[in-house]
Amino acid sequence: MLAIIVDHPRRDLPSIVKLSEHLILSKNINEVILVPSYYVDHFLLSNLFKHKVKVVIFNHFRINFCDRIKYSSTRGKRNIVYDSEGCPGPNGLWLEKVFKKSLNYLKFVDHYLFWGKAQEENIRKNFDIPFRTSVVGYLRIHEKKIKTNNSKSILINTNFAYASPKFNLSSKEKIEIQKLGFMDENEAKNKFQSSLKRRKNFIETVERLVNLNPNKNFILRPHPFEDTKDYNEVVKKYSNLNFDSSKTSIKALLKSNLLIHIDCTTSIEAYLLNIPTLSLNWLIDNKVDIFSLASEVGFKAKNFEEANNFVNKFHKQKYNNQIFDTDKNEIENYFGNGNINSIKKISECVTEETKKFYPNVKSSKYYLNLRIYLKIFLYKFLPTLIYEGISRIYLGKKVFFSRKEKTFKENDIKDEISSEIALKKKDKVFYILHE
Repeated sequence: MLAIIVDHPRRDLPSIVKLSEHLILSKNINEVILVPSYYVDHFLLSNLFKHKVKVVIFNHFRINFCDRIKYSSTRGKRNIVYDSEGCPGPNGLWLEKVFKKSLNYLKFVDHYLFWGKAQEENIRKNFDIPFRTSVVGYLRIHEKKIKTNNSKSILINTNFAYASPKFNLSSKEKIEIQKLGFMDENEAKNKFQSSLKRRKNFIETVERLVNLNPNKNFILRPHPFEDTKDYNEVVKKYSNLNFDSSKTSIKALLKSNLLIHIDCTTSIEAYLLNIPTLSLNWLIDNKVDIFSLASEVGFKAKNFEEANNFVNKFHKQKYNNQIFDTDKNEIENYFGNGNINSIKKISECVTEETKKFYPNVKSSKYYLNLRIYLKIFLYKFLPTLIYEGISRIYLGKKVFFSRKEKTFKENDIKDEISSEIALKKKDKVFYILHE
């Protein structure tokens, strides 16, 4: 049995469902279970994990998650890492910073799956790694795609989760990014101030564009990890501006005829789907802390007038990504070769690790943090309302409710699978198997 940790359903779930479906239909795996990251500790301490699971795909290798990877390894499981944020940092190579913090845990990973060659080559150059690596590309582009005949909208994607975090307090977010080794205290403060300023200017620009184009329909899609409070006030002002209700950015793009952004990964997805893209480049006040590859995708407006002009005239031009200085080879270097099917490639890696599984080979007496055992104990024996009340006090109201959004329901999965696949739920995890 394969277990896959799902980080955020509005970003990762549909493509992971398609991967699971492929594994089942190709008969490489008999059963796949999907584990919401919110319940990962419950899963690791379950009998299901202990007795049934052979391989686990973890959603990242950051130091705050490594104890769980170690625990899985010491219980004899084969560990694969496919980072759901596999091209981090302004240069797309911040996985190096992740590895520096997690050096003591390298031996507990069996196979690391990189998005692109650039990340793999950088890691191999800087570390003596004991595990197998593969370049498998960008999985999310392979989710189930449903084209719509409805009138297309202009999609606006934000990318300011650090300046206004949804799953944490801003003060704790700055501390967290230091703990993970991404930057020191001064860098964290400077990045926060720069992002905050850029976010404010972005919101003001969006308001101007929406106000000047009342006959156009704009859809706002905040980053899944970003607080939406400020955007709520903006959306209320304009009848032609609404929040996106799509489950993923891919589905939002398929209902759009233009994407507006600054340095959002969605621009890469738009490029791969051949959807026109407008980058508000004049708002970039500090190139050091933006995702430079994404900021280069599409038409790069030097001022508001150029941006507004593009919004009104792009549909009259024959759109071609190449005329906007987007380097196809550079994108493939970081996001994988578009000719390679990521689902098939990852499936091959999973099959390989499953064959290498031998029960209890690594079994040892390693235990998780005591707080995790206490959490699971309280969850099992307290009424739900009391348990959740304690959790709200411990985490804080904002963090508690935000993190619960990382859970998902059966219908979220059913929307993505074919009739040949069966689905059942038990103990907070979802089983995908052949009908």
